[in-house]
Amino acid sequence: MLFRSSGGSGSLALVAATAPPRGETITVALEQDVEDLTRTHNAATHLGHQVEIEVATLEPRTLASELASRFDEPIADPAAVSAYAVFTAARAHGSAAIAGHGASTLLGAAPRHTVWDGSHRRSLYLRAFAWEVRDANPRSRYQELCNARPHAGVADRSMYVQLRSVLPESTLLLTERMSEMAGLSLRLPFLDRRVVELVASMPSSVRLGTENTQPLLTAMLAQRLPATLLPSAGASRRTPEWLRAALPAM
Repeated sequence: MLFRSSGGSGSLALVAATAPPRGETITVALEQDVEDLTRTHNAATHLGHQVEIEVATLEPRTLASELASRFDEPIADPAAVSAYAVFTAARAHGSAAIAGHGASTLLGAAPRHTVWDGSHRRSLYLRAFAWEVRDANPRSRYQELCNARPHAGVADRSMYVQLRSVLPESTLLLTERMSEMAGLSLRLPFLDRRVVELVASMPSSVRLGTENTQPLLTAMLAQRLPATLLPSAGASRRTPEWLRAALPAM
């Protein structure tokens, strides 16, 4: 069993909670900032783990063709390509891994999602398809889930919606497919039923922080790591460099 550490609070918390002899810690570098990569390596080493850095190589056209041949339906998420490259690199070190998926949904700030309005969506569709979906409402699914928790606060409803929609239908679907393709068996401790139920019982004021922070995990790590090795907060999502290079050719 190995740990696939991304350097985030979730994966570092798993490293901190497990005795070093239990397994090898792999940090997979994929277009990762050198400073973040160094901090992740030093943090795991400080926690007593034997750390190896595996550089994931990513050939977008080759990987995209392979993914298309194995999926039974289109997945318009560039994260699939990145995930497959990362899991393939981790597979070189073992057949099973522990990862921190779900930590940000349970213990992070409420995510912000943008739903395109009708005019924006129609501008992307062919006329015939736009006519077929003219009455579709992309917000209805999320509204139904929100309505199922009428007495919960905004933060609690947001977590419930994420746990019932985006997490299983997008994040975990992609993760399961990509790890299976790479031949890697993933264990996701944060999504253990007991952990989910415990977190759900906590007041949102305790478990949630500001955007891109996970206060409970950060507080736990602060007991084991110096401030300079704690996961950085405020990192924003950016378009992967491989996608920037691939888009002009599409």
